[in-house]
Amino acid sequence: MAEFFQEHKRAIAAAAIAALLFLVAHSLISGHYGDVIGRARLDMRRAEDEEKRFKVTQSELEEVRQGREVASAKVLALTQRLQRVQDDGLKLLPTIADADLHYNRMADVVRRDELERCAIANIDVDMSLGLPDAFPTTRREIDWYLRGLDVVKQVLGMVLAVNAEVLEGGIARLDRIEIAPASKTRKDGAAVAAIGRIPVTFVLVGHPLAVGALRERLARPVAGRSLALLQGTERSLDMPPGSGPKSSRGMDPLDVGRTQVTLTLAALDIDAGAAATEK
Repeated sequence: MAEFFQEHKRAIAAAAIAALLFLVAHSLISGHYGDVIGRARLDMRRAEDEEKRFKVTQSELEEVRQGREVASAKVLALTQRLQRVQDDGLKLLPTIADADLHYNRMADVVRRDELERCAIANIDVDMSLGLPDAFPTTRREIDWYLRGLDVVKQVLGMVLAVNAEVLEGGIARLDRIEIAPASKTRKDGAAVAAIGRIPVTFVLVGHPLAVGALRERLARPVAGRSLALLQGTERSLDMPPGSGPKSSRGMDPLDVGRTQVTLTLAALDIDAGAAATEK
């Protein structure tokens, strides 16, 4: 043994020194970085546990994909039902070069057709059809009022149908029609509404039965032609007892038993972003 130690004492001494250095280094590292290493190991164990808890199987992924497809189909169907589809000519297409001429022509067409039909049915209608006194100056404004005119045309068609199918003379007149002024051009960076609206206000007078039938028709969902009711009020036009054929309010005696209704309807524009930009 002594001979072995003598023969290998240098190697043994080197090994002892290396072991001592290792222990010293380990002690220093543990002292300075022990907490960091411990926290890292703990985080690793937690991550492994979380991975096991939230591991998603292929069947679960497929279920999520199918759910997303079903939701997408519902959104598409709802969008198609709500998105307004204008009658021919009542949307300013990019292919229409002379917007001013087209605006005048379509206003004349609606006045000639719808107002004529209303006159034959003895329905007095606001001759302006809700269009502004001042001529629209931009393509965006012209498109806005054409879309509003589309709503006016649709409502006049409903009024005529109610008078023909529910009660003759049921809707006596439309005292006021007003297409809301065109919205201002969107500023750069401003948020765009998810759904744009083009409000049109109607003040009409008629028999309660006919007015109720009109409201019911307006509430029916029609793909591409549905209208949103933004506001509505109704009041009786009956004269007070003993007021005679003409009351102090200057009321038309024919209005006895009638009601006056104010409806603000809106065409919905799902592509609000495109509608908000200058054309």
